Amino acid sequence: MRSSQWIIALLALLGAAQAHQAWMTSGRLRALETTDAWARESAQLERERRSQARAQLKAQTEELTELRGKLGDLDQWRADFDAFAAATRSSNRLLKIELQSALADRGPDASGGEELEARLRATLREHEERLDATDSVMADLQLRFESNKDSLAMLSEAASSIASQDEAARWDNLLGPAVQLTGGGTIGSAVLLPGELTQDGWRTRALTAWHVVRDIRLGLGEDALIPVMIYSEDGSAREERARLLCKDAGMDIALLEITSTNARLPQARLASRERLREIEVFEPIYAVGCPLGNDPIPTHGQLSDPHHEVDGTNHWMISAPTYIGNSGGGIFHASTDELIGIFSKIYTHGTLRPTVIPHMGLAVPLDEIYDWLEVEGFASLTPQPTEPIVATASAR
Repeated sequence: MRSSQWIIALLALLGAAQAHQAWMTSGRLRALETTDAWARESAQLERERRSQARAQLKAQTEELTELRGKLGDLDQWRADFDAFAAATRSSNRLLKIELQSALADRGPDASGGEELEARLRATLREHEERLDATDSVMADLQLRFESNKDSLAMLSEAASSIASQDEAARWDNLLGPAVQLTGGGTIGSAVLLPGELTQDGWRTRALTAWHVVRDIRLGLGEDALIPVMIYSEDGSAREERARLLCKDAGMDIALLEITSTNARLPQARLASRERLREIEVFEPIYAVGCPLGNDPIPTHGQLSDPHHEVDGTNHWMISAPTYIGNSGGGIFHASTDELIGIFSKIYTHGTLRPTVIPHMGLAVPLDEIYDWLEVEGFASLTPQPTEPIVATASAR
């Protein structure tokens, strides 16, 4: 009897322990889900804040330009009026002196002299009163002008502050997600995609050009992890390692996953499919990569040709200068900072000693990369219809 009671007590204790463990596990999962949701919500709010700041900066810049024009016109008008008022006062004094001299020459017995002098003096007084009133108005205008100048200075300072914040956001959007791939004598670039918080920490994927990964593995070995150099805004850098998840040799695209993700890494803002469909010739873009092993470098240009076929695959031709090492880097929309493509190839001229043509680069459009990711089972990396889309680029 005692033995059965002891077994029952033990089973109850084990059940309670298991229930407690299940409760703790559930709590961890809820915390993880909450943290992940908070991270996504925080990122969305930050994107909205930066978008609003850019819109506010644009509106303030337009208002400041208009106000500067008006104040410039007012300043010129005030200067012209001051010159006119000074000339009028001088003429008034000369006229008064001449009239007094003429009246003196006429003598006291001249007919109509007193009446004429009275009229002239009344006219002179009227002119003086008008000048005095004008001086008062000008003094008031001067005060308003100086007040407007102070307001203009305050607005300019505020706009400069917003501009500096926008520049910091631009670093986060364009340069932060750009990383360098190197190994086996090969240098290329990649773009970090939005990270995912898991039970083991942050998991970060990256897009790059397949030929960069292929050549690095030729030097380091087929199963070698890919060295990834991640840069910070203060100029520091650290090395991580990434493994290959999938590739498409024809499209020259590869997806990597960074294995040591103890912290959240910078991430590109992905353009939506809707945004990508709007892109056309002359669209302003930035190409961001690590040419010749440098830290991430942005170059500005335009979309030159949205339908440039190479080996049966559609590419975008861009005019932004690129060079060896840009392969796998990102092509970003200059107005929205969104990733819209991955850099793949550079045109060369000649056969014996080929010359690189930096302003004729080819990139894989992001919408085609989205299709590929969905086929490969990574649809979660592509934005939903109401969200932005991903893109990366690299050059050899």
